[in-house]
Amino acid sequence: AINLLHRASENGDDSAQCYLGSLYEEGKYVNKSYQEALRFYELAALQGNSDANERLLGLNRQIERSLYNLGNEP
Repeated sequence: AINLLHRASENGDDSAQCYLGSLYEEGKYVNKSYQEALRFYELAALQGNSDANERLLGLNRQIERSLYNLGNEP
């Protein structure tokens, strides 16, 4: 199933790209990777997928908060 999603993504299917992004973000059926999640969300968002755009913004905020917290640890 993951291979089919990747194939659909390569063919420009923004729904498949957004779904792959969520799988990578959550580590479901694939190794968790924020880098891959961001990549797939961005591909979908560039095609006008509003769900992907919201997820992209949310994940970016989450990463920024994590980096901020790392810099402020005692």
